[in-house]
Amino acid sequence: MILSMSRLEGKWNRAECGREIGEGLCRPPSLKKRPVPPRAHTPGAGRGGGRLGAASVDSGLILRFSPGCRPVSVPQPPLDRHRFLRMAIPFEAGLVPVAVLWAWFWGLSLADWLRQPGRGLLWGIVATVPPLICLVIVRAIPWKPLRRVGEFLNGVLGPALAQCTLFELAVVALLAGLGEELLFRGALQPVLGLPLASVLFALAHFITPTYALLTGLMGLYLGWLAEASGTLWTPIATHALYDFIAFLVVIRDVRRSTADRLEPFPPGTPPTA
Repeated sequence: MILSMSRLEGKWNRAECGREIGEGLCRPPSLKKRPVPPRAHTPGAGRGGGRLGAASVDSGLILRFSPGCRPVSVPQPPLDRHRFLRMAIPFEAGLVPVAVLWAWFWGLSLADWLRQPGRGLLWGIVATVPPLICLVIVRAIPWKPLRRVGEFLNGVLGPALAQCTLFELAVVALLAGLGEELLFRGALQPVLGLPLASVLFALAHFITPTYALLTGLMGLYLGWLAEASGTLWTPIATHALYDFIAFLVVIRDVRRSTADRLEPFPPGTPPTA
């Protein structure tokens, strides 16, 4: 969930600004509180050099501001464990029937892609190593778009992931690997081809342009694994294991950040008597 800030244009009259302030949706650039008797009224200062308005609040104070109101973002409720699981599990599981219907419509057989599970799972575990190496490299690059991706994952998904148990994380990762690979690699890729299926995979994960680009590259890799191994079990295992480890990395970052904020003194500071 991304917090958004709406941008309002045009001039607001005094009544509109008072209503917005009363609802907590607007903050004037400069505020001066001045107690006044009840039913007091401060007229506007005209059209030149800004606008001076008044808005009464429950405390009986006048909020004076100039030149006009500035909108502020309305905080959204944080994504907690229950909301995350209620969204992630049904969504990822729901991709399985979508893949089955798409394959049926085009006369494809997903069962042919699900043969040799033992060999496919083994190769999928081994094939997780290159994406994990790329994850370490990407996290070490001090590039602002990459930092923005990390801030989103840690700030929005991190608190919810940190509240989940290992079993719950494993279930989400497994469903993501199964549902997304059945749809994008098993159902879409034979019809649309590897490049277009990877583009759709990137668009489905469009959080930021950089994140979509990285996801598209991951889609190309997973699609190549499916074609090279001849079984979907390989990309399913790679996808699920990578997601599970990535969850743990995000949780570690969140807990480190929380510990740093709670640290009352810099590390190594000697205690005082």
